[in-house]
Parts: sequence; C-alpha cells; structure tokens
Amino acid sequence: MALLVPGPGKLCPYQTRGPAADRVPDERASGTPDALREYLVRLPGPDKVLHTLSDLVQYASDASPYRFVPQVVVTAENIEDVAAVLRYAREHRRAVVFRAAGTSLNGQAQGTDILVDVRRHWTGLEVLAGGREARIGPGTTVGRANVALSRYGRLMGPDPASSSACTVGGVVANNASGMTAGVTRNSYRLCPSTQQLWARRRRPPVSCSLSASTTGISSPRRASPHLKAYLRCSPSSRPPSPVQ
Repeated sequence: MALLVPGPGKLCPYQTRGPAADRVPDERASGTPDALREYLVRLPGPDKVLHTLSDLVQYASDASPYRFVPQVVVTAENIEDVAAVLRYAREHRRAVVFRAAGTSLNGQAQGTDILVDVRRHWTGLEVLAGGREARIGPGTTVGRANVALSRYGRLMGPDPASSSACTVGGVVANNASGMTAGVTRNSYRLCPSTQQLWARRRRPPVSCSLSASTTGISSPRRASPHLKAYLRCSPSSRPPSPVQ
C-alpha cells in the first residue's frame, strides 16, 4: 500500500461473520420481560426500574472479565424499596444481586436475574466516638470515608487498591482487606456482632438485620446490601488532617 493511501481494511483484516460472541440473545432484545417489569414497577415505582436493553447491557459488566446481562435493574432509594424487591424475589423464587461500584475483579456485582443498584441513593458518613467508629452508607467510597476520618487521625481498616472507586457496601459484603490490612484489619474483624430482627412475622420472613455493626436486609440464602455499616476505625500512621 502506497504511503498516505487510505486502506481501512488493513485496520481489521479479519472480518467477523454473523453475530458477535457476546451478542444479547434474540429473546432478550426487547429488554425486561413484560410480566417482570410490570410487577416491579408497581413496587418501588417506574422511575426506579431500568428495563430497556441498553440499561441492562450497561449493568452487564463490572471490573471483572465476565459479562452477565440481568433481567432487570432496580435503583433502590430506601429500605422499603429493598424490602419490596426481596419480598417479591422470595415469593417468586428469583435471585437478587446487589451492586454498588462494581469494582470487583471476580464478578460479585453481576447477575442474570434481578440486580439492585445501591450506590446512587446510599451515600453518607457519620463519625462517632472521636473517629474510633463510623456509620457509613454502602454507596460511600472508601476514599471518601478515609478523607473524613483523616481529620481524627483514623482510617478504615480495609485498604483495597480501588479505594477511590470501591464502596463500603462491597468492602463489607466481600470481607475485603487490601494491600496492608491482611486478616487483622479486614471488614469482619472491624464489625461487632449483628442482631437479627424479623421484618415480617410469618415464615419464611424477610429479615432485617439491625446491629452495632451493620444494618441490612436479607432473604433466604442471599446476602443483603449493608444499609449502614458500623465500623471500628484503625489509627492512621499520618497525623490528623486539619479541618477545612
């Protein structure tokens, strides 16, 4: 090929024939099945249910090499939304996966059924006991939490490499540790014990976990997002940052 003569075929010498390997199946091309979409829209509301194909594909990947297209995505705004979705899932024997930042390298933030986004409306941090403890929303990044704690000469025990993006909900749910935390400062060691309170009386109930360590909701055989994480904070090697 002569210099400066266009040859776009050279950029992709191997032409793909037929659909791509990761193409969404034809039966999923219309997005969320009508029955599932209509039912969930009645629970948390139409503005909280993402059901178009583009919405579902957007949530099909995280930082891992895996790709799983969910049936529907619910952007839960409060505890009542989460409880309603879990109640529906239990009654209809459906699987629920909770997703915050999606920074995991192992695909924990993906699922092929109902996916619940607990990052958008679940931020916030309250420093307690002079920085020795903190109550943190699951959508709050570890980096943001550490900035707040640095004023007290404290930090979170877990220190994952993705702290600027990963959230406290995923860190606690996965028992994350990090580059220096090891097993002595991982999430479970920094959380006091939990206490289970029934949200409904008849069995099998949706359970609401309220404790000195974490607040969450769970369904049989499924872990929940930690709606509030109560963590014991570790001393920092750096001096306290000035309050701005």
